[in-house]
Amino acid sequence: MIRRSWQQDLFAEKSFGTLYRTARKHVAVAGNNRIAIYVFLAALLPLLAGFSGLWNPVSVSALIAGIRSVATLGVGFATSILGFLVSGFALFFAITRSDVLVLLAGVSHDEGDISRLQFILYSFMYVFLQYIVFLGATLGISATLMQGSLLVSTAIYWRDACPNAFWILAAIGFSGLAAWLTFILLQLKSFIWNLFQTVLVAITVGADMDSGRLKKVIDEIKRGESE
Repeated sequence: MIRRSWQQDLFAEKSFGTLYRTARKHVAVAGNNRIAIYVFLAALLPLLAGFSGLWNPVSVSALIAGIRSVATLGVGFATSILGFLVSGFALFFAITRSDVLVLLAGVSHDEGDISRLQFILYSFMYVFLQYIVFLGATLGISATLMQGSLLVSTAIYWRDACPNAFWILAAIGFSGLAAWLTFILLQLKSFIWNLFQTVLVAITVGADMDSGRLKKVIDEIKRGESE
């Protein structure tokens, strides 16, 4: 289906929040979410079993140290991978001709409400935003859990005042952060696959344009631009 308003469609999102919600609706992989939930449960249930007395429980100090270690690992990983993501994004548009991009912008993706170019952009930006949020969160966790910080001092007070509740919160925090790191790793897998697919699309569409097989489609898109 030809999209006559493709130029307006490309500028539909006015904020990162709108962009994220729209991208998630079209490109989020349900399997990644399920695996992250499984990791969360696989980390939390043994901790709770130890807390209930089935085996030796993990101490609060060990849980806090685990959160700090995962956060530090996440900061280093997200920082280095963001550079790779930006390079891959730039590579795609560097090797893709502008007329190919216009054609992709003028054709609907699977007869849906977005164009093929929008789907490609959403695939990239969804991963970008996930990594940016994760990096910000892990930086915040690493900074607030530094030895001697105000949060650590407050946590020591609540650990002594409500030890059981504090332990459960620490266990949930460690399991959630581990699951989030797993989800971010899976997003990298999805990004690499999407980059591979978009490069193939750009190559095949460019070849079809050069051979004249897409002339009618191109003419119809141009008519839509002139109307």
